[in-house]
Amino acid sequence: MTTYRTNAGPHDPRERLAELTDAWRRETSNVHVLVELALLEEELRELDGARKHFRALLLLRLDGTSLTQADVFCHLATIELLAGDVPKARAMAERALAADATHARAREILGR
Repeated sequence: MTTYRTNAGPHDPRERLAELTDAWRRETSNVHVLVELALLEEELRELDGARKHFRALLLLRLDGTSLTQADVFCHLATIELLAGDVPKARAMAERALAADATHARAREILGR
């Protein structure tokens, strides 16, 4: 999956996280900023923030972004795996498959 870039931004991921957090607070309807913020938080293992922001993405239209609803559920499954909550991870992966029965990462998480 590719990431939508609002701009080149700082090269330090923590600075980029601060920039994206500020941008999202100023414009909470900007789904592209929210996608990038959630992906960066997941990459940096900021699990609480990533979980919160991926859940928020489930309530928004993802048209024009790099993610599908199945992708969002799969990211949530990955976050739950990282947090050590396997039952929640499996439930999120099942929801990803309900949205897209061919989603490879969700199938991988479920061992299918």
